[in-house]
Amino acid sequence: MIKIVKNERESDESLIRRFTRKIQQSGLLKSVRAKRFYSKRKKKSVLRAEAIYKAKMRKEIERLKKLGRYNPEAVRELRKRLKREHVL
Repeated sequence: MIKIVKNERESDESLIRRFTRKIQQSGLLKSVRAKRFYSKRKKKSVLRAEAIYKAKMRKEIERLKKLGRYNPEAVRELRKRLKREHVL
């Protein structure tokens, strides 16, 4: 933990500047940014199930477009039906 104490007769701007410099020197900001978008690796079976689901969704959406029945409500119903079939 980084602790900064305001010196007497020190302006707020210089305190903030000193704090920022300490944070950068410690490497804390760099490590936090690196961890920001970290996500656990998924199992092979989960990746496979997701790929199958996405492929079926694409195929069904193309079918709906060809039939002229493509709308947000139809896509919602399609998602519900496919999610019931493939529990992710």
